[in-house]
Amino acid sequence: QSAPFTTFNAFEMEQSNVPSMTLSIKVVSGYRVGSNLSASVAVEVELTGAPSDYSKQKTKASNRNALNPVWDESFTYKVAFRELAFVRFTVWDSSSQALIAQRIVPLRHLRQGYRHLRLRSPQDSPLGLSTLFILTRMTE
Repeated sequence: QSAPFTTFNAFEMEQSNVPSMTLSIKVVSGYRVGSNLSASVAVEVELTGAPSDYSKQKTKASNRNALNPVWDESFTYKVAFRELAFVRFTVWDSSSQALIAQRIVPLRHLRQGYRHLRLRSPQDSPLGLSTLFILTRMTE
């Protein structure tokens, strides 16, 4: 006789009994992503929340172009606990490994489709014109 309920542990890396969704994020391009416009920059997209949902992926570095870099790279994430999930976008200087800009968005507030995502400084203050152009899709 099988038990009607199973023990749930949010810290387990595999959650086979929880329905999940697929999040696709395409980092298309950026605009004024750093103060040094000749820096080579890369974007890291990190999904955080429940340990089973954690994943981090990074674009290739743009070649000496922080004014209007184009990455056009897609990433896919499996999300089991969407209510707990956050997406963190970070822009890094590839040569110095310095954090230039970032933005953290709760997954429930990340709308689907093409969007301009306004960036913030590492200290979380707004950066006037700095944006990432992204495409997001969520499927069950």
